[in-house]
Amino acid sequence: MRLVDPDTVALHNLHRQTLYLERDVTSQRPKVELAAERLHEANGEVQIEAHAEAFDAESADRLLEGIGLALDASDNLEARFALNDACQRLGIPWIHGAIAGAQGLCLCVFPGGPCLRCLYPNPPSPSERPRLDEQGVLNAAASLVASLQVAQALAVLTQSPSVQRCLLSVDAWTWDCEKIELPRRASCSVCSKSAH
Repeated sequence: MRLVDPDTVALHNLHRQTLYLERDVTSQRPKVELAAERLHEANGEVQIEAHAEAFDAESADRLLEGIGLALDASDNLEARFALNDACQRLGIPWIHGAIAGAQGLCLCVFPGGPCLRCLYPNPPSPSERPRLDEQGVLNAAASLVASLQVAQALAVLTQSPSVQRCLLSVDAWTWDCEKIELPRRASCSVCSKSAH
């Protein structure tokens, strides 16, 4: 398992990132180092690499080397699009997860698409993005999306017919849930080039 995150633990992380404790905020240690320690305590047989750095277009290929499946738990669109583009180029499936307020999205992305750029051909501008500092993130929504991602990861890794190839939109407050078929755009700048 390879963990990538440039940040340290902040107080506003604690309600939704259950690996961390209050003392981790003052330690100023990288999130990935603390997460690796806690995960290793839970299962000492798992080999975990911690990379306290940004995932971006420049680091993507190196950080994905040898990876068979990637899970997105990032908090910025630039990292998500870098992950999408690199995974399409390298032929690696990945599972997108996003949360804003009580709403979440989950999407399994396979080589050849549809991919994140089929959904968003151009990343939304900063003014069009949800303001999480104003809207917040409901801890239950984060747990729900993470659980969906893990379930799909297990389905992908075991080659289960249960793998979903659609976008799932969920709302933790209202229990609204919608599966949205996402066709691959023939003009997609990324997955149309990697289609098999």
